[in-house]
Amino acid sequence: MNKKILLTDKNLKALQEAYNRRNSDKFLMECFIDEKTQERYYQRMFEMDSLDESSLIEDGDSHEILQMIDNNEFEVNNTSSFLKSLNSGKRIEYLTPYTLEHLNQMTTYKLKGYDAGFAVKADGDIVSVHNNTGISGIGKALIKAAIKVGGNKLDHFDGWLTGFYSSLQFKVYAIEDWNDDYAPQNWKYEPINIFNPLTSVYASELAKYTNNSQIPEKLKRKIIQYKEGKPDIIYRKI
Repeated sequence: MNKKILLTDKNLKALQEAYNRRNSDKFLMECFIDEKTQERYYQRMFEMDSLDESSLIEDGDSHEILQMIDNNEFEVNNTSSFLKSLNSGKRIEYLTPYTLEHLNQMTTYKLKGYDAGFAVKADGDIVSVHNNTGISGIGKALIKAAIKVGGNKLDHFDGWLTGFYSSLQFKVYAIEDWNDDYAPQNWKYEPINIFNPLTSVYASELAKYTNNSQIPEKLKRKIIQYKEGKPDIIYRKI
């Protein structure tokens, strides 16, 4: 960081309150993929929009589709159909898509009759989770279905899905720093509440400190980084 920002007890508290207000109004969306390249960032951005706030909240509108997921009503390894489903979201400009060749190296699951599904790699990595149905409340069911067929790990940007995956017993095993070089062109840079355990893996560590002077410089830099909307990537396993 070139810009020098003085963090005091007063503005740390104000920053935390601002983050809490911001994140009570809207979820920060996240997505999954493990390739350490620019393609990974674009793929995550696309899936962040696919698995958005409405797709993670359970409600009555989702009853039929939830029943289908529970009954395992998926098209398996119909890669052409899966790719069409994956590409059907409203933010297609963010996507560097998997090719059919890529998908043929995974096992793909597309819900019959709906643009929703996920893929699982041979090593258990869950990727390309998407809900482009317009029907809310199926995010948790999709992840549970992926686990049932052998999915055991995933990764995501730190943010609202941090609490979501914690509730599904995915444990953090690695963290990758944000990299400006791989940021999508249309990234929104929205603030993330680093003090809230539902939105950041750093919250529990920050809670140990009673005043600003005790916070290590590395964490102070993370506070500024997250304020600028640059979350780290969190790697998780069951």
